[in-house]
Amino acid sequence: MVSGKSDTAVSGKSDTVVSGKSDTVVSGKSDTAVRYKQEISFLEEKNLLKDNQIDYLKQQIKNYENQANNLIEVQKQTQNLLDQQQRLALQDKKLLEEYKSEINELKALKMPQEDMKDGSSIRGEAQEEIERLKAQLKLSEEERNKAKEKEPVKTESKKWWKLWK
Repeated sequence: MVSGKSDTAVSGKSDTVVSGKSDTVVSGKSDTAVRYKQEISFLEEKNLLKDNQIDYLKQQIKNYENQANNLIEVQKQTQNLLDQQQRLALQDKKLLEEYKSEINELKALKMPQEDMKDGSSIRGEAQEEIERLKAQLKLSEEERNKAKEKEPVKTESKKWWKLWK
């Protein structure tokens, strides 16, 4: 029995003393450690969220840069198309002016024929002028032929080959 009392007394005292003091010390230390661990895990989660936000913002920046590059490319293509359209418009304008001038020329060529049908005095005067010029040409040709006939034909040959000696 003695051994039983002493065991319980010793063990009871030591358990309470050790347990009481060490529990408060251990539990105080463990509470602080737990709080530190909780705070660390909270800060890690917070950092993880911030990292995710940073990644998301980086991705948005890349998307905006891509959109800006696409818009710049579209603007360049649009400018090229506008330039091409202006060149084509100038070509069309030149062609239109050429066609108008050709049409006017064709109308001018067609009008004398119409004048001839109408018996216009302008066409008649031009025709008279042509006939007068033809008559003058015939007369001058006849005079030239008569002058050739009157000239004596020289039969002696000229020695042109001596010029080079």
